[in-house]
Amino acid sequence: MLTPSLSTGVRALEHGDMEACATSMLDPARKLAAVSADYLIRPDKTIQQAFEQVAPRLPLPWLHIAEVVAEESPSRRFQWLGISGTRWLVESDVYPRKLEAHGLRRLHPPGADRIRMGQTRQSHL
Repeated sequence: MLTPSLSTGVRALEHGDMEACATSMLDPARKLAAVSADYLIRPDKTIQQAFEQVAPRLPLPWLHIAEVVAEESPSRRFQWLGISGTRWLVESDVYPRKLEAHGLRRLHPPGADRIRMGQTRQSHL
């Protein structure tokens, strides 16, 4: 297990540098491949905005959580999914692209509510 800092990818997103964001995904993937890992999972979804850019260069299969959610949801009769997370994730197409491919719709908190949710969550940490 290798858990790189989310801050590297977020800094890249803040600067609109998708290549740096992709690198923050690819470097740990290469390290894990070098120690004979079988597959890759990145618990944070925020930086997966760069997934399409990095996918052709990945040394191992990557379990993309949004894809798994989209594939599993119809079998559970879900039609709508609520998305919460970082601003970068919620405002990105990480989930919408995967969900729409399966005929699913998504909801997410409006900006003010999302900010309030983040503040509430941080105050409880």
